[in-house]
Amino acid sequence: MAATPVKNLQDPRVKRTRQLLAQGLYSLVSEKGFEAITVQDIAKRATVNRATFYAHYEDKYDLVDRLFREHFQQRLADSVPSPSSVTASALESLCRTVFDFMAQECGHCQVDRQLAALLEGAMHDVLTEFIADWLRQDSLGIQLRSQNLAITAQTASSAFIGPGLGWIRGGRTQEAADLARQVVGVLAPGVLAAHRIQNWLNPPKGNCLQLHHDSRWSRP
Repeated sequence: MAATPVKNLQDPRVKRTRQLLAQGLYSLVSEKGFEAITVQDIAKRATVNRATFYAHYEDKYDLVDRLFREHFQQRLADSVPSPSSVTASALESLCRTVFDFMAQECGHCQVDRQLAALLEGAMHDVLTEFIADWLRQDSLGIQLRSQNLAITAQTASSAFIGPGLGWIRGGRTQEAADLARQVVGVLAPGVLAAHRIQNWLNPPKGNCLQLHHDSRWSRP
């Protein structure tokens, strides 16, 4: 069934309805798993009818995808305030946020394959876009090559998410902070070097080049 989009997302009634649908979804996932849930189940738990559900979302996949993306975007933004320089310590904070988010939100991914595939894809998209925007904002006004920036962002995103998923599936035997430190120890030199090289190759006119750095990754 096609959705009839809600026009004013800032309307308190719209926000309340979406909150009810989100709460209904979360409680049902805890009870019976994502695969077994139907739109009718979600609508009934949220005390709305199916037509109301479809006025907000296309189906249950659209609902969970939007909720997950919105929540993840907010967590990332909270972990790296804007504006913020790209440093090893900032990357470590971001990585730790990703792992903590996985631990909190991805518990059901181990038993619901559909949900796992959906959320992993959404997480990679959101994190890649976040890192790309962060690099762009930290480029001192330089127009970086979009292809190089995208590759750096995709690489960093995969480097965070891959070990994080392995950590979740392995039972989280290591502290998130320790794992984040290890991942960034491998990743940071390459990411920071690529970022500095792009700045060096494309210096802003009339300005001296200022390379952001973290002493842990600087050569004497």
